[in-house]
Amino acid sequence: MRSKPIENLRALIEDIIYNGKFPQKVKPFMVDVLIDIYNHLLRGEKPNFIFQDLIPVLHKCGIKTNENGIGWEAYL
Repeated sequence: MRSKPIENLRALIEDIIYNGKFPQKVKPFMVDVLIDIYNHLLRGEKPNFIFQDLIPVLHKCGIKTNENGIGWEAYL
């Protein structure tokens, strides 16, 4: 069973793809990064990303972030 934060992220990605509803400051090219983060979290990994504008979106879904190198990592 998937966790609530992963389900929230999935719903957000689907809303972007199917309804064109982008969260504030999220650009179309960032959707691929959100999908990548989603897939890595499903596998129990901690994905890295460099777009700071995704942090509030991930936090709203219940996904935590930490600074890591030049960017951040997402985790549950």
